[in-house]
Amino acid sequence: MSEAVFDDIDMFRVPRVMPENTVVIDAFPLNPIPERLAPVKADLLGQLALAQAPFSGRRIACILAGENEGYGGHVIEHSPTDIEDPFMMALGKVPVGADLYGIMVTGEGSMKEKHVLPSGAAYDAITSLLLPGSPIVIMPPNRQDVCRFIPESRHASAYRPKPLSVFEGNTVMEIYSEAIHNTYLSMEDCMFVAHLRLAGLKEGIHYFLTGSGNGLSGSSVAIRPGMYNDLDIIAISERDKAEVEAEFESVAKACYGVLEKVPKLVNVAGTDRQVEGCIYSNEKSGISIDFFASNQVKDAFVRSENLERNYFHQLS
Repeated sequence: MSEAVFDDIDMFRVPRVMPENTVVIDAFPLNPIPERLAPVKADLLGQLALAQAPFSGRRIACILAGENEGYGGHVIEHSPTDIEDPFMMALGKVPVGADLYGIMVTGEGSMKEKHVLPSGAAYDAITSLLLPGSPIVIMPPNRQDVCRFIPESRHASAYRPKPLSVFEGNTVMEIYSEAIHNTYLSMEDCMFVAHLRLAGLKEGIHYFLTGSGNGLSGSSVAIRPGMYNDLDIIAISERDKAEVEAEFESVAKACYGVLEKVPKLVNVAGTDRQVEGCIYSNEKSGISIDFFASNQVKDAFVRSENLERNYFHQLS
């Protein structure tokens, strides 16, 4: 059987479980680090050696590349909520009036590639100094032999704040069509979103689709648009949390079958509090759903940027 090849992956709706013998061409592939970046890499590893992350275990470092020198930064966690941002640290070293030619980042520890990229606030602070065409160069966490170039056209559009997105359909097919056009989810997951919105309207539960698969979030879309196999759902309701979970589970199980439920605790951004949620999964279908329920919007949006930059779809 010949291999099927999908180019320009953001133009396709990728199934959650890829068929066998399918090759997906990476829009921004990993390549050996060019010799010209060897000095920047050395500086970056020097910053990584200074990083301190005793609470999260995610050691992150960056270099903001100037004309003749780089300005380094590294994460320092004084407590779970008192964290020095590596990008803001580096930015504080940039002389007034200096131009930047790009950003190089890396990390060490248990993390995804997107976790080494700047937050929206840090990106906004840096971007005014970046010259046209400046890339973000990612040396993936725990690797030192390859890097990925993210061109300005991609990272600028990915990080741009999005307009508020609210689903408006009132039938399964109307909502399904909205999900097809407005997200990167698989067709099966788009149908789940349709049923979830209708259930939310009926039961007085406001559901929000957030995370990478919504097609809006910055760092994930910058690196690899469309390659997602999980869902992040938030429920806001004045009803008892157990009731909200039960309502959600009834819709999820109707769409995906029996789901394993595992509790999950996540820190609320900028506080010392935690939100208790669940991960629902089915190994056979490949589905994984992070679910959180709350009666307060800001408690539920555990990643503050989802709220501040409208990186979510309001379903109901």
